[in-house]
Amino acid sequence: MQADALVRPRFIDLNLLPQELRSGSRSGWYFVALLALVVAAPLLLPLYQAQDTSWSKASALEEQWASVERGLAGLQADFVSTQELRGELAATNAELNALNMAREAALGDARRAAGLAAVVERLPEGVRLLTVDDDGLRLRIAGEAANTDGAFEYARALEGSSAFAAVTVTVTAIEQSQAGVRFTIEAGR
Repeated sequence: MQADALVRPRFIDLNLLPQELRSGSRSGWYFVALLALVVAAPLLLPLYQAQDTSWSKASALEEQWASVERGLAGLQADFVSTQELRGELAATNAELNALNMAREAALGDARRAAGLAAVVERLPEGVRLLTVDDDGLRLRIAGEAANTDGAFEYARALEGSSAFAAVTVTVTAIEQSQAGVRFTIEAGR
């Protein structure tokens, strides 16, 4: 009896289905299921790979997005520093413009003074000045002379002045008046 007990242990069936509902050809169905799984596996593999590549593409896009965000943050910092530099440049330009305007005013005053001195020094006898306008680029002189010769003599005298070197002085208007001839001379600088 001992030899029989050692040879084979008793099988315990843990199937919960009643005996009449159990299939008698279990091994056949297992074989069919295993065969179906082997046939379906190569068909399901491309679906798995497609899903896997979409995740890898998504992660690559997320990396690109993060890179773009980092670049954008750098550009924003550069933009802020550029705006600060533009503000400093505008302030410096304003200071330079103020200095240039002061220098031009000083030079313009010296040129105007030299031009007005020439206008008065070169005034011939018999010619009277009515107005002298100076816009910085040219002088407009209105006056009266006894005759036209006096007006042209005055224009030639102004042409010979160093304040009006290389400048053409023209008599632009001559009209008769009770005191003689009224004239207008424009002298550019």
